[in-house]
Amino acid sequence: QVDVLHYTPESRASLCYVDASHPGRPRRLYAKTFCDEQGSAIHQRFVYFWSLAQRDGDAPRVAQPLGYDPQTRTVWQREVVGESLIDVMCGGAETDWLRGVAAAMAAVHRAPMALAAGRHRDVGHWCDELWRRARKVSRAAPELADQVSEVVQRLVRTGQQLPACEQTLIHGDCHPGQFLVAQGRPVLFDFDEFACGDPMEDLAEFLVKLDPVTRARSGEALAQAYRQAHPAGFDPRRLQWHEAVQQLLQACRAFTFQVPQWRLAMAQRLAQAQGLAQALEQPRIGAHP
Repeated sequence: QVDVLHYTPESRASLCYVDASHPGRPRRLYAKTFCDEQGSAIHQRFVYFWSLAQRDGDAPRVAQPLGYDPQTRTVWQREVVGESLIDVMCGGAETDWLRGVAAAMAAVHRAPMALAAGRHRDVGHWCDELWRRARKVSRAAPELADQVSEVVQRLVRTGQQLPACEQTLIHGDCHPGQFLVAQGRPVLFDFDEFACGDPMEDLAEFLVKLDPVTRARSGEALAQAYRQAHPAGFDPRRLQWHEAVQQLLQACRAFTFQVPQWRLAMAQRLAQAQGLAQALEQPRIGAHP
């Protein structure tokens, strides 16, 4: 039996192959097919982290890589059985998932940058992206055009003044839905968007995509857990800037994905981005003029 999990025409498809004849529970294999050769790099990322997880208890577990078929441009993996991190956050021990996720992020950020396959995301990249998203917001909700333009101007200005950042490997699409928990350890998925960038981007995206209750309860503790796991990559000002960027991206996505009451959601996300952007321009204690 073959089930289609995701399909983007002329780009990629994810399939699940189910062997229901196996005694007990069905066996599953997963295949991800691409329109180009990027599957080879993605397979190598899984090979690296599969090997790392065998010897480093803080590294994230991953689905076991089975191979890459260049003829069909397909990555093959085994199934991982676990519990959704989102469910664990709602009912599990807080310190367990906090430390596990922070350690998993840190392991990605310490991995070889060669795994990014030449992709880079710096402040300049995000400034260009912010203007592109601002145009989308303005078309979808003209009444927000002036506000989103002001927010982007502030973020471009403050982005040029951020503390220096040593780029690392980043996941590039890091949010709670990318994790399972299996045998007490986080399992990380979706290595398609790896790039060289600011590690605070991954942490900011994860925090922004937490549900409001979990964010209020555990957001600061997660940031501190990451700081302990990877002090060289942590900077509160860069984290705040990336959070503002992510809030603006979510404002745009409210329309793109037609979330319920998308106009209200867009306005709320934009207000969050505006507050963070304004705070970044406030004088810092101890800073020289």
